[in-house]
Order: sequence, then structure tokens, then C-alpha cells
Amino acid sequence: MDKVFHAIAFAGCGLTWVVALAKQRRLQSGWKLEGAVLLGSLVLGTVLEYVQDAWMSGRMFDWMDVFADVFGAGGALGAFFAIFGHRPGRIASD
Repeated sequence: MDKVFHAIAFAGCGLTWVVALAKQRRLQSGWKLEGAVLLGSLVLGTVLEYVQDAWMSGRMFDWMDVFADVFGAGGALGAFFAIFGHRPGRIASD
């Protein structure tokens, strides 16, 4: 159940990152935006796992948690496609 919560949390973060970057017209060419979101979730998930292993007693680093984080961010990319009907890119700004 812990992995499901990881995936849901990073899906929310990932969808926020995708929309924010798309509205700011950042990383528009090729698959840069998608790669940045997936790489960002990998880095953030790894850092968070390391910190909990180092600073919290009874907690351990778990690569499956990191995988669930990246999976959730990938789900955010899928949700973006389902909502807007195309890959992340230029969307109307406010």
C-alpha cells in the first residue's frame, strides 16, 4: 500500500510540474519536458529515500519506493495526455 501512496503523491507533483513547465513554454522541443519530469522525480525520490534512511530511525532506503515515484510521474504524463489530448507542450497560458 505504501507504493500506491508514493505513486499518487508523485503523480500529483508530476502533473503540477508538467502543467507549470508547459505554461511557461519550457523544454518544448522533442521529449525534453517528459524527460525532465521523469528525471526530476527520480532525483527527488532518491534524495527523499536517502534522507529518510539517514535521519529517521527504523526507516530504510527502498528502490521500490523510488520506482513507484517515477511510475507516478509517468502516470502524470499519461494524465496530461488524457486531459489535453496531446503530449505536454504549448498549452494556453493564463
